[in-house]
Amino acid sequence: MQASRSRIVFLVIYAALIATRARAADPSRNLEDYVILGLERAGLGNEAFIDSGNMGANDPGGTVQLGKHAFMGDGTQMVGDRARPLTGTSVCELFTNTLLVPPAAVTIRARGRTASRRYR
Repeated sequence: MQASRSRIVFLVIYAALIATRARAADPSRNLEDYVILGLERAGLGNEAFIDSGNMGANDPGGTVQLGKHAFMGDGTQMVGDRARPLTGTSVCELFTNTLLVPPAAVTIRARGRTASRRYR
């Protein structure tokens, strides 16, 4: 009886961890999570600092940009069809289809979904 109860508890915890990991693979769709949100474009200048909250551009083809040496804190997301994090920028998660800078120019500290690792 004790072994089956332990097995059930393990399966419940395992399922919860998998569900959490699956949700973390997508950008936030909650408007309240965004501190900067534009339709076609969203951006901040050099040495900008976002401690909490996401930034994004909503429209297809929308571009997000962070200036040189900008920083986005842990747990934040940069979300846009096209992304231009300039030299020395550090982001937590990046969700984009097209990275507009060389990947070596930016630090991505966590796994977001970047469809293309190539840049234009």
